[in-house]
Amino acid sequence: NHERKPMQGSYVLLAILIGMIIPVQAGVNATLTKFLGTPVQAAVVNFTVGLLALVSIALILRLPWPAAGTLSAAPWWAWIGGLGGAMLVTASAFLIHKIGALALIVALLAGQMTLSILIDHFGWLGTPQQSLNMWRVLGVVLVLAGLYLIRRF
Repeated sequence: NHERKPMQGSYVLLAILIGMIIPVQAGVNATLTKFLGTPVQAAVVNFTVGLLALVSIALILRLPWPAAGTLSAAPWWAWIGGLGGAMLVTASAFLIHKIGALALIVALLAGQMTLSILIDHFGWLGTPQQSLNMWRVLGVVLVLAGLYLIRRF
């Protein structure tokens, strides 16, 4: 059902490597929280630094800015991605010291997988449709079982 292209392995490896940044980011933001007072303030610094980095990259690469008409053509939900990022960064800075890095990341992964299986199944958000099957459900169940074991023992 799912044809594998040669480059997909490289994309998966890249996703794994980028995923390794998440617990580091949570720890860095938790440390910043201690100095600034709240996870919200740490998230503001996080996004400010990120914004400056992205603007710098865009300027260095001389990326063209989209026309206003292009921006207004995007669906309403295309504009809320930053809210999810803000919640993720803020909650991670708070939760890493409450439940630990491993439990945090596995819980985040479990949440991501639970919604992702539905996004894939229904082709929401413009993604290619990939039908729900027992193997995909089992993968999510195994991650949830892993989270239980991590928190229990």
